[in-house]
Amino acid sequence: MPFISLLLILLVTGTAYGDGRDLYLKHCSSCHHPERYGLTGPPLIPETLKRKDDGTIRDIIRDGLPATNMPPFREIIDDKAIEEIISFIRSPLPRPEWRREEILETKKMTGLKEVDRPLHRIDLTNLFMVVEGGKGRVAIMDGESFRVLDRVEVGAIHGGPKFDHRLHYAYMVSRDGWVVKYDLYRFKEVGRIRAGINTRNIAVSRDDRIIAVANNLPENLVFLDTRTLEPLKIIPVDAKVGAIYNLEGKDLFIVNIRDRSGLLLIDYNFSVRELSLPAPFDDIFLEPEGRYVIGSSRGRGEMMVYDLERGEVVSSFKVGEMPHLASAALWRDSDGVYAAIPHIRSATLTVFRLYDWKVVKTVKTRGPGFFARTHRDIPYIWVDTNTDTIQVIRKGDFKVVKELTPEPGKRAMHIEFTKDGRYALVSIWERDGAVVIYDVRDFREVRRIPFVKPVGKYNATNKGRIM
Repeated sequence: MPFISLLLILLVTGTAYGDGRDLYLKHCSSCHHPERYGLTGPPLIPETLKRKDDGTIRDIIRDGLPATNMPPFREIIDDKAIEEIISFIRSPLPRPEWRREEILETKKMTGLKEVDRPLHRIDLTNLFMVVEGGKGRVAIMDGESFRVLDRVEVGAIHGGPKFDHRLHYAYMVSRDGWVVKYDLYRFKEVGRIRAGINTRNIAVSRDDRIIAVANNLPENLVFLDTRTLEPLKIIPVDAKVGAIYNLEGKDLFIVNIRDRSGLLLIDYNFSVRELSLPAPFDDIFLEPEGRYVIGSSRGRGEMMVYDLERGEVVSSFKVGEMPHLASAALWRDSDGVYAAIPHIRSATLTVFRLYDWKVVKTVKTRGPGFFARTHRDIPYIWVDTNTDTIQVIRKGDFKVVKELTPEPGKRAMHIEFTKDGRYALVSIWERDGAVVIYDVRDFREVRRIPFVKPVGKYNATNKGRIM
């Protein structure tokens, strides 16, 4: 056979020298899927590996990961084979498909019968769900005693758990598409299903019937029945989805598209309408009345206000780079409603007033922040700064009045408050991390609870109301 023909066959079949496909299929596919979509192990595709360098991946393959299903392969394959596998899993994934049949094959229900009232005396309006990033699980914690009541394995999570309006169920989603339904009335998992390969976030309809799942791989939206977890509708998007939310007070989901200038509105019958924008909205913030969408675009250094009723941008203003709109602090004052927005790439907190859309203050912070939080019963905004220090900023004059360092040299992030605003919970975002609890009246630490790289601490009451 001529050499050129042999080379073409090798390239087409994926068995060319240096291509680790055969090694992957032999050693990895039973846990990570023949197409790298992930099974009991996570997907091995560029989108999920971009946070890890080759050296880290090499160590994981060679030495395994303790306390997981990932075994060491150092006695089975040599370093050259490991490099070939790394090269293969770094390669772009062909356009993936994850059809209804494949989704249904992953469905796992525990068989729990529904109960109509809590089987405990825990105040669900003061419950916290703590995302423990270092373990890929969510801890269920009582906001009165700060006792961990249960833990559920979910995987790496992007975005917090969502609660139904009765506080009966919570829904969580992993980056690799597993949607988990959890019963808060008895602290038990109800079931799970894999709705995508690489997932952004989920939303729950205001009638509690539908879970909407926004996927990057495949580029689609999947709508699940909350009762059975079975797919009701799959809508191709063919674009990168930013996030999906339910519009306040409306039977509508809204989706921002990150690589084209549009917003999608989807009603509960799954009809889709696309709204045109001047630029793509990479991140969005929905104001409490459900009429306006505040969006930002990478590189433009501005935020725009889109009026859903008028179908146009009604205001825009310059801000620092990459405002983190989805994590804004929101509160009502005597002269209006305010939002405070941290910036991921600049040491700035932007404070603006809603409805006249005026920037009232730009606060310089210690560093670029991820989250700003407040409570209606306290006079402060608490912000993280991508450092070991949390800054406390007074509403009104927006002066920094206090700095808190839970543990020197270890990153502190994501603040949440108990239902009554009496205590603030701060994460030490390290493998040997903790949730540190402060009394908001005197900023005294009252307790710390060990967790493995805790991220968000989500409280159903605070997450769903204007402060």
